[in-house]
Order: sequence, then C-alpha cells, then structure tokens
Amino acid sequence: YLYSPTIHAATLIDETKDRTAGLTETLTWADSQGFEHQRDTEQEAVLRRGSETDAAVIKWERHTEFISITIVAPLALREPAHQWLDQLLSAQQDAGSLMSKAVFEVLTAPDNLSAPDQLQQPVALVGPDAPSSRVKIWLNDRAHLLQTSLQHDDQRCVRYRLYTAPGQPDRVGRLVQRLIEIETYRRLAFLSVPLLRDLGARIAQLDGEIDQIAQQSQKVANAEDEARILEALTRMTEQLQSTG
Repeated sequence: YLYSPTIHAATLIDETKDRTAGLTETLTWADSQGFEHQRDTEQEAVLRRGSETDAAVIKWERHTEFISITIVAPLALREPAHQWLDQLLSAQQDAGSLMSKAVFEVLTAPDNLSAPDQLQQPVALVGPDAPSSRVKIWLNDRAHLLQTSLQHDDQRCVRYRLYTAPGQPDRVGRLVQRLIEIETYRRLAFLSVPLLRDLGARIAQLDGEIDQIAQQSQKVANAEDEARILEALTRMTEQLQSTG
C-alpha cells in the first residue's frame, strides 16, 4: 500500500429529528475513544488520534441531504476503523437510511500499468471469479489505474483500488475525494429509482386518459358533453398535482 486506506459512509438525514444530535453524539464518541477535535462547526468536525506518522483521522460532514463520515487509518487499524465507522453511524441520532459504504485503497503502480500481471492484488475486490472485479478505468492520461467491482464485499462496502506512482500525495488525495463524491451521489441517485418506476406507471395511465379525453372532445354534441370533459380535465389536473 502506498497510502493508508480510506473508509467512507454516507447516511441520509432524517429531517424530523434534531439537526444537532449527530454532531453532539459524534464528539461524545470521539472523547470516549481518545480522539482530539479539530475545526468543529455545525457542518464539519475533524477527529484525530495517534502520532504524525501513524495517525487515524476521521472527518464528519453534514450536507443538505446526507451525513458523510470518512476515516483514514493505517493498515494496522483496518479492523478498528470499520468498528469506528459502525459506531459512528449508530451515533447519528438525526440520520435516516444508510446510503453507501466504500473502501478506497491506494497501491504503488508498476512501471507498466498496462501489464495486469504486475499489479498487486492484496485482497480480492469481491471474488476472483467475478467478471466485474476486473473492471479498469484509466485516469489522467493513463497516469493512474482504478479498479472497482461496484459490488458489496463481506463488510457491505464497495471497494475501489487506485494504482499510482509515489510522490503525488496531493493529487492522490484529490482523486480519492472525487471518488468518494462519485460513489456517494451514485448511491443517492439510486434512491430515486423506485419513485421513478412508480411515477412512470402512473404517468402512462394518465397519458391514456388524456388520449380518451382528446377523442371525446372531438365528439362534443351538447353542454352536458362539455361539462363532462371539463370535469375529467379538472380531476386529471388534481391527480397530476398530487403525483410525486
């Protein structure tokens, strides 16, 4: 590994609960675990424990739609880091459903990234027989190679593996941050799929009713027919306003 792995989770915000509860519980948890607080605001808190060379850092952020928790910890703290994440998620009293959990690993790239047999594979992304575990994405004019399965592992995390050259910590940090954002908003977008599926069926039904009304309007013979069509249009307008 070139840098410490990063673990991230995002959970939806429950607007019916106290907006300050999540941060309060996070800081209470941090005190119990020996983490120091840095840059505490209503929207962000940075927690740190350990020396400069083997520090574990946790960043808590509150966004409009979700709460984000990011943990960067040395390999020796891999298991404790997962436990910390689960504990922090449980402490978010203003949180709703869990959106996403992901692990981001940064490994040293070989001289020739195009040679897959030279890539370090310390842990399978999901399983050696899963075709999607061999997906590759080239970044920055083939300067970096990203591998991901977009599937959950046994810890319910989506695993990302980034191969890069040493000596680029700032660039790698920005890449990992962008990957976190992509994964979070990818999962957020999935939440709308059931609603869109339901809306699609309802809109198709209304579309058929509109066709019927259009056909009836061509056969209007008297005032009663006009009143009946107007009533149907009014009812449909109410249905459209209540849809979604």
